[in-house]
Amino acid sequence: MIGTSTFTVLLSHSNRPVDLAQCSLDALTMRYADPGRLVNLPALDTLPALDEFRHAPAGLSILRLTLDGEHATLDLVSTFDPPGCKVQHACLTGGHLVVCLEDALLALDATDPMALPRVLDPAQAAIINDPWFAGLHTVFASGAGRCIVSASAPDAILEIDIAARRVVGRTRLPAAVYGTNYTLGAATDLRRHYVANDLQLAHLNCAFPDSDG
Repeated sequence: MIGTSTFTVLLSHSNRPVDLAQCSLDALTMRYADPGRLVNLPALDTLPALDEFRHAPAGLSILRLTLDGEHATLDLVSTFDPPGCKVQHACLTGGHLVVCLEDALLALDATDPMALPRVLDPAQAAIINDPWFAGLHTVFASGAGRCIVSASAPDAILEIDIAARRVVGRTRLPAAVYGTNYTLGAATDLRRHYVANDLQLAHLNCAFPDSDG
């Protein structure tokens, strides 16, 4: 590599315990291959709230990665630790730092990510909420002040208008491929009645917008 290149790295932390037995290919195959798995499901309004499934709180570090020839250095720019929340993922888009929690998005001003204060104040974050914000996993910029969020409880890809603080598009995984579980309206509150892993169509983890839209 010739010259020096600098990158912004967003690192989410987790102290969540891992059950490796549930992560094996055999365990996942058994969970999702059963043709009767989504038959005779409990009524949606009998499902417990997301609060029963929350993970331990964890924060976010904003880092500067500098590559200079064969040398790499990593410097801490800022930290963000919203109280009682687990940061799942984050992205930079349209002058904002968008932080993905399990059940909400937080948007902070980040016109110059390298000039952020050492410790970000959660009170300065704009909160974006939606009834389908349950089991959020990743957030990626999709252009024009919008981002794409993956949500496992509704098995959906959600498009967010950051300035308007609202969901502008909802796409669930196709029934022809993944089957059906619950009929969801835009106002169905999955934070109040959480569709847990074994009741989900596929436990959608990530969605990334490509260059073709």
